[in-house]
Amino acid sequence: MTLGFTDQRVAMSIADDLVDHVIESHQSTDETNKRLRDLTAGMGMFFASGTAKRLLKSSETEAVWKNYVTDKGEPIANVRIATIDLNSIFERQVLFLKQTSSDPRAQDGSSGNRAGSESPPILRFYPHLIGWVVQYLERLLTTELAPLAAIAKAAADSSNDAGSRRAIISLDYYSDRSTTTSVLHKDTTGITLFVALHYINPEPMLGPEYIFDKWPIGSTEGAKHNFSPYDKGSNGGEDVRFHAPWTKSRGHYYWPRKLLEELEEARAQLPDDSTLHHVDLSPYGLVSFVDELIYHATPLNRTRLESDKDKLFRDVTFSSRKYKVLPQGLTRTVSMKLKQGETLTSLTGGSTKRCFIRLWISVCDASWYNPVYTYTRG
Repeated sequence: MTLGFTDQRVAMSIADDLVDHVIESHQSTDETNKRLRDLTAGMGMFFASGTAKRLLKSSETEAVWKNYVTDKGEPIANVRIATIDLNSIFERQVLFLKQTSSDPRAQDGSSGNRAGSESPPILRFYPHLIGWVVQYLERLLTTELAPLAAIAKAAADSSNDAGSRRAIISLDYYSDRSTTTSVLHKDTTGITLFVALHYINPEPMLGPEYIFDKWPIGSTEGAKHNFSPYDKGSNGGEDVRFHAPWTKSRGHYYWPRKLLEELEEARAQLPDDSTLHHVDLSPYGLVSFVDELIYHATPLNRTRLESDKDKLFRDVTFSSRKYKVLPQGLTRTVSMKLKQGETLTSLTGGSTKRCFIRLWISVCDASWYNPVYTYTRG
């Protein structure tokens, strides 16, 4: 039986869709929040019970489990729970995916260790957790994030080669995100269309800070589409970016050519400002954004100094590289007038840490991921 979801896209271009959904704070429903709590409680139990540590100590799985757990049995900074075919989330059989050797990003490790996707922790725990992942995603993608799921499906279908692209969902668990790192960055490894962050915050909380990205950087592989590098490197060569959507591999761009064109149409419509904006989140805050159209950061949790504009907010990062692309004279929507030693009390929203689930809604070459496990609904 096909569960399906309502296609909430209106008759407009994908570029217009991207502009409309460039960044949004969502009011998630009680039912969605319940499924979020079930999922994060299950992940917490996985580590607290010692299951993860026992798997790490097993010689058979050690190489895999180093992607998920420290020697003390604690979760690493972010745990990849699963990667799933987007369309299958609404079907009776849900396809959990693993990366293949056809994925060119694995060549320099910037997309993570493939072993991690071959044995995600969800498949080594108990069946309830797998069900909670599916139920959470199904709920989220038919309610709060339904328009984004429909846009991703349309983007994957925009390829001229029928069946050559796949829309996927990657799910990550952050148990304790540092509140002292305030680096403007992108999440993407070249295929991410939307990012969504769903927080475990019992009280209202300050969400990410962000600035619109008007300065695309050319790709290291030489395929720049209609992009030009913003500057020359220190050695006189071009400053280039690893794994941009307009990277070309085996004769094909990471994203469909049509989607690349729509991305640049959307970029041209972004506001021309030098403002570091911020998002205010309600309890169990959910924020989503087009990763290629903004840079975002964990909000600064201390007194804001004038010099921060040069020290903290001049560089942006992705693929483990720093770039100076932001204009001079940045302004912020969060006040710099905090008193000596004062912090932003709403930084963790009543929790003791910044804990959340991250979703990547991506479009990629269909050959980059194959099924590793099929979950059949009861």
